[in-house]
Amino acid sequence: MKRRGAILFSGSLAILGGLLILASGARMQSFLLDAVLFVYQRDGGVLPSTMKPLVETFILVVSLIILLGGFLAIIGGFAIFRNHFTMGKILIALGGGIGFGGIAFSMGYDIYAYGFSVLISRFDYWIGLLFATVARYVAKDAS
Repeated sequence: MKRRGAILFSGSLAILGGLLILASGARMQSFLLDAVLFVYQRDGGVLPSTMKPLVETFILVVSLIILLGGFLAIIGGFAIFRNHFTMGKILIALGGGIGFGGIAFSMGYDIYAYGFSVLISRFDYWIGLLFATVARYVAKDAS
């Protein structure tokens, strides 16, 4: 009974977190994409010309994962409902961020770059990430 409650709580929280991430839309560019673009702009000139299409494809794939993050968290929630815990946790991790470290680092960067007002304007995104992260940890205990 306790395990079933954890499954319901985790799946529901993942779906709610995914919906909040979707509601925030693509307003917030992920720190992961910022980091990849920074490295590419800084060191992209030293790459061989044959590597540039591969790197640009990687950046495109990372962008799509971020844009589809809400969908991945929702699908992860449904996977947990179907007792596919490993796949659900992986999808939630991809969709909802890597964890509290990523959330804290991204939030710190946003405060540094844009000030405290950014926390209010991206409130739905932060809550969605928090819900998805908690759902992943609860799913770990249920599996």
